[in-house]
Amino acid sequence: MRFRASALAFVLVLSALAVAVPALAQAPVTLRFGHYQPRGPAVEGEGWFAEQVTKRTNGRVKIDVGWAESYGKARELPESVKSGAVDLATVVPHFNPDPFPFHRLSPMPIFATDPLQDLERQYQIASTVYRTAPFEQEMAKTFNAKPLFQQLIAPYWALGKTPGCSASVFQGKKVRTLGADVPKMFSAVGAVPVSLTTPELYEALQRGTVDYLSIPTTHMRTLKLHEVGKHACGPVFMLTMGHTTAINLDTWKKLAPDVQKIILDVAKDAEKFYLDHLKKTEQADQDSLKAAGTQLTRLPAADVAEWKRKSPDFLATWVNDMKGKGFGREADQVAQQIRAILAK
Repeated sequence: MRFRASALAFVLVLSALAVAVPALAQAPVTLRFGHYQPRGPAVEGEGWFAEQVTKRTNGRVKIDVGWAESYGKARELPESVKSGAVDLATVVPHFNPDPFPFHRLSPMPIFATDPLQDLERQYQIASTVYRTAPFEQEMAKTFNAKPLFQQLIAPYWALGKTPGCSASVFQGKKVRTLGADVPKMFSAVGAVPVSLTTPELYEALQRGTVDYLSIPTTHMRTLKLHEVGKHACGPVFMLTMGHTTAINLDTWKKLAPDVQKIILDVAKDAEKFYLDHLKKTEQADQDSLKAAGTQLTRLPAADVAEWKRKSPDFLATWVNDMKGKGFGREADQVAQQIRAILAK
């Protein structure tokens, strides 16, 4: 009798543990997400992602987005997500490209053709190339983080205070650029590249620290840059990609498997959200800027062709650089994928 009572007690303890473990695994959690920009149309993908994760997990995971550098400065966020000071962060390789030999592709410029077609190509690169092993492994090894999704970003124009739209107007002018390759692109037409983070742009153009900002129309409007620059020339180029949203690996491993799957599903959908969102907003942003008194002038096709001829083959240069780092085979594969997408 005593044996049966002990056995029954043991079974009850096991049953209690079986209930308790899933309960612990599904305990509500709030994740801190460091972002370097204020919320607006240019970064609405991250706001949508945070809301969808909460919705699809039925509130088990809430994401607290610290917009506008409230959880750390733009250049500090990679280290913040690495240390776990934040759980998620927007990582911007072009602010500090050295630790990112593969993600250094993100700010590689592609001369603009048709904005909507360029966005489609960018989406294909995000949803295929950036989900391959080299990009995952680089973020994990360098910053103890897992990349979740990429920001798609509209074409870049050159915004300044003076009229004129040709490759020659940049001769001797200080132009805000980004990454390792856009400076070379503008240097090819005689410009003087200047590196600035997004929060620094308004004051730099206002004070004359730069003559032009290379910037998408959405940023012109949401950051109110049209208040200090009334003349936009372009579109000049697309970036291969915008920033990367990444999650700290230690945080990731603590999440239940079903929650991880939901987050990955939302991350994939966020890139499609960006594509559809930017297609809708690009023309609306141009119309809004014109109504506010900004003159948008198309860069002549002949100027684009001549500018492209003077500029390096950035993708080939990247592959050669990667060979020197011991990543030649992987870089060749990535380059082939990108060239195939751009040729469509």
